[in-house]
Amino acid sequence: MTTVEDFIASLAPVLTRQGRERASDVTLAKRIRSELQLAVTRGVFPEGTKFSVRIEHHSSLAVEIVEWHGGALYNDDYTTHLMDPSAPEPQYRGRANSHFSLAMSETLRAAEAIADRHNYDKSDLQTDYFNVGYYLTVECRALEAATRASIAAEINPGFAELREAARLAAAAVGPKVTKAVLGRAGLEGASEYSLKYLVKVAARAAGRPLAYDKKRRGWFPVDAAS
Repeated sequence: MTTVEDFIASLAPVLTRQGRERASDVTLAKRIRSELQLAVTRGVFPEGTKFSVRIEHHSSLAVEIVEWHGGALYNDDYTTHLMDPSAPEPQYRGRANSHFSLAMSETLRAAEAIADRHNYDKSDLQTDYFNVGYYLTVECRALEAATRASIAAEINPGFAELREAARLAAAAVGPKVTKAVLGRAGLEGASEYSLKYLVKVAARAAGRPLAYDKKRRGWFPVDAAS
């Protein structure tokens, strides 16, 4: 297994984010995406790990782990809390990502080190002066949503039934409406509220095409959207 330090040392020189030769956000995102995927082939991350690299807005990039086969997502204490919400939530005294398993914590840290290597930070917090090459977030929100939904289905049979009803609703309203309602989490990671809303939208449609109504902030049959 290659360490993240050795892997980073083996890479091509960093892109510049300053001056006339400044790499664009698109070029930066492409390079980070390729380096993260190369890290998978080199054994820095578990086999099958997949990343999404998005430009959120100007000079702000979001890296998300969208597929991961490195074991449990959360540590045992936090998983116990999710299985039994009446149990107190573990407190980690402000340590970032401490509810994740050791393997996922290490994966997040390694991904951040690789994705942040082209950056610079000349900010002065004492004067509220911010000057960085790009703002970076590294997360695994979709995986978290899917894990929470899976646990909810395991401990609550009603949730499993709701998710099945939502599957039927998704088939009825189509992928565009389903994605708009459930977001990137999809059927496997959607919250109870989102699943119920999708079922409601499908019932409202009753087989008719849907359109988003900005005034009512929701999806309605085309003949009722005006």
